[in-house]
Amino acid sequence: MATKQNYKMNHDDQFALITGASSGIGRALAVECAKRNKNLALVSLPDSGLVRFIKYLKTNYPVTIQHIEIDLTTKDAPKTIYNWCQNKDIKVNLLINNAGRGHLGSFFDYDYDFYENILRLNIESVVLLTRLFFSTLTVRSQKA
Repeated sequence: MATKQNYKMNHDDQFALITGASSGIGRALAVECAKRNKNLALVSLPDSGLVRFIKYLKTNYPVTIQHIEIDLTTKDAPKTIYNWCQNKDIKVNLLINNAGRGHLGSFFDYDYDFYENILRLNIESVVLLTRLFFSTLTVRSQKA
């Protein structure tokens, strides 16, 4: 088990924003970023275990962690996340659009609303988050 003493403190004000951060690949990417002393802005569904995961991260890694629980299938979720970052002065220099969902079975086994939500999550939120953060990501990478 890692301890805080094993890691150099991160005084950098830059953050990795990771969607789908409470489980699976998003959770693993958050751990890897924390191992590299990268501050974290974590996004996940409400009541998905994110708060418990953050407690684990704070116990094991000396990074700053901010989080927001939001459903990325809601229409204004990308703007809400962007505004949250602006209001909290979270400077994102790494965007990991990890949240996503697939399905098994016949195309006809699912209704219109299901596919509308899949499109919002897998395509719309990815494109809009990338667009919203693009200018800050490119400016920060040019300064590095």
